[in-house]
Amino acid sequence: MWTVTIVVVILLLVLALIPKPVSVITAHIVKGNLVETLTAEGTTRYHDTYLISAPIAGLITRTQYEVGARLHSGDVLANILPPIIDPRKVEELGARLDAAKALESEAANHVSQAKITLEQAKNDNERTIALVAANAATRAQLERDSDAYAQAKQDVQAAEARLRSSHHDAEAIRASMSNKSSGTQIPLVSPVDGVLLEVHEKNSREVAASAPLFEVGDTNRQEVVIDLLSSDAPRIHIGDSVLVTVPGVDRTLHASIRLIEPDAYIKISPLGIEEKRVNVIAALQDRVPELGSTYRVDATMVLWSGENILKVPISALFRNEKDWSVWVARDGKAHEQKISVGHMNDTEAEVLNGLNANDVVIVHPSNEVIEGVKFKENK
Repeated sequence: MWTVTIVVVILLLVLALIPKPVSVITAHIVKGNLVETLTAEGTTRYHDTYLISAPIAGLITRTQYEVGARLHSGDVLANILPPIIDPRKVEELGARLDAAKALESEAANHVSQAKITLEQAKNDNERTIALVAANAATRAQLERDSDAYAQAKQDVQAAEARLRSSHHDAEAIRASMSNKSSGTQIPLVSPVDGVLLEVHEKNSREVAASAPLFEVGDTNRQEVVIDLLSSDAPRIHIGDSVLVTVPGVDRTLHASIRLIEPDAYIKISPLGIEEKRVNVIAALQDRVPELGSTYRVDATMVLWSGENILKVPISALFRNEKDWSVWVARDGKAHEQKISVGHMNDTEAEVLNGLNANDVVIVHPSNEVIEGVKFKENK
């Protein structure tokens, strides 16, 4: 009885000390397409926006359009009624217009006279150049004629500037005389087919000249402003493809990088850390009517793509000092294998050396996976 008992105890101890196979998940090394990407948040905006301002001071009529309204080129957003001038004011403006016309005529005569002087100075300068070449005139004479020619050109430019100034003065007086009776109004129209982004003046009231009134966005050209870390900016290039995902839109939009702004700015992260950020502008190639301005999107920039690439799952990689390593499943046991990797994305990495096609690696290895340990595949 004692002998049997001792044998049973020994057998139980041996069975207890035999290492049990570790349960693992494996994956095969395969060749295929690999795309390296970089994902960041962005916002949409219209490439072209138009600010419509008051051409003159006057009374703006109430607009019937709300923000977000779809507009066609030529749609009248509102009208401006210039202030009505009385007959005495008309006579005063008429006298000022006559004086402005006289100054404009005088300026035109000065331009003609300056051009005649310029032509004469040009001929004298050319003649002196020929004489100097023939040793028939001095260098001092050439310098005097050259200076006179340069001065004549400046005189012509000054005379033309005075002519333009006098012309604008006359036009300003004519504009002031345009509203001699009620009913005269200036329409404010949409310059393009687009959407109304902002209404600065909804109600009817007096506005000053150049006051901003409406802002219209051209819906034919949209782009995405991507907020990117400055350390990632050197990895992208103008023309790179961008895949844009919009919450609520069940398809991926295509874009390409149009501009990488040269200046970075400081932004506080949600963790309170100062970060250097760079705006990257991507032009949308797909037109989405329901996509407006300043919508949040996810932009995936394609940094590199390759075909027939030997690749390994990212979940199989781990660091051994400075090298990348994987656990290779061979003959029912796990063996550590150092490898070199190239391009990688969120799920896969390019294998440069250390593995071959159809090799089996362990993914998500636990601490129980050590060199030479037996394993069983978890189905």
